[in-house]
Amino acid sequence: MMDVEALNQKYKAAFSADRTVKNLENYVLSEIYAPIADYRNAVDIIRKEKIALASPELMSVEAYLCFTQLYCKSKMLPVLKRLSDRLTPDMMAMVFYLEALSFFGNKKSSHDKIKECLDKSISYDIPFVSNFLDRAAIEENEERKNELLAKAYKNIRNICSIAECKTLDETYFFDIDNYIDSEIKCIDLNEVQASVLFPTFYHVM
Repeated sequence: MMDVEALNQKYKAAFSADRTVKNLENYVLSEIYAPIADYRNAVDIIRKEKIALASPELMSVEAYLCFTQLYCKSKMLPVLKRLSDRLTPDMMAMVFYLEALSFFGNKKSSHDKIKECLDKSISYDIPFVSNFLDRAAIEENEERKNELLAKAYKNIRNICSIAECKTLDETYFFDIDNYIDSEIKCIDLNEVQASVLFPTFYHVM
């Protein structure tokens, strides 16, 4: 079991001593994990540190936390969109997914706009689960909905047993790509998450 509070102090000090992107990523993640779970501070740190602009991953985390935890506007998503000609296909799929999330909480947004963003995210054809799941959730055609769910399930990279999850250490959790893959893209899941998200496809043994 990780001592997140001790790691938070460790990574805060590491970033103060050496202001690199990696140290900032670790510091931000230490603010996100329970029992700290200070999403507001994690977002504020990303916004404050100019070096975060060198990390599309950190900017993506800011947007994700804004839309799913704080229910506020993201300051980093517009920056990511302006950088679109420099981003990888993987990151562009992320940008369109995050843009879709920005509309979910807006009562004035139409399903057509959300569908458009999710369809653009899906069009990049990279390992991604959440975009297919959210697209299926607003799909009215039952056959198409089932196709989207099947594709989402197929895109899962790894389903970790609870016993295996307990062996994961600091190295795993303090890698921002792993955080994005498990929390945002949902391509890495534990068996409980898989059974909840895909009850017709996966059952915990």
